[in-house]
Amino acid sequence: MEQFLTDQKVRAAIGVAPDYDFVYCNLTVYGAMRGGWLADLKLGIPELLQSGIRALIYVGEYDLICNWAGNSEWVNALNWSGQQRFEAAQTVYDAGHMVPMDQPRAALQMIQSWVEGGLG
Repeated sequence: MEQFLTDQKVRAAIGVAPDYDFVYCNLTVYGAMRGGWLADLKLGIPELLQSGIRALIYVGEYDLICNWAGNSEWVNALNWSGQQRFEAAQTVYDAGHMVPMDQPRAALQMIQSWVEGGLG
């Protein structure tokens, strides 16, 4: 995954500046988000999607850290024009918290499709 995210073509496709270094876990971002674990993030997300901002939201069905059932509930409850297309998208099964480690081929296909505009 790290090799994929350091590829210049991938970085250009997802809008990452060429001089921005990829890090596995940015502690500044992590620290800023720690206070919002229980925030209702679905508020405002339909408007972002409607405005053309693309998002890739995924979680493994066996993830005990990121509440896959709760994530499934809120993304399926979003009200926006692309909801039907979203609901028809394929799902990656048999994965835990580290989806790319549990299902590397499916995860790579999912991310490549998203980068190329096939998802979202």
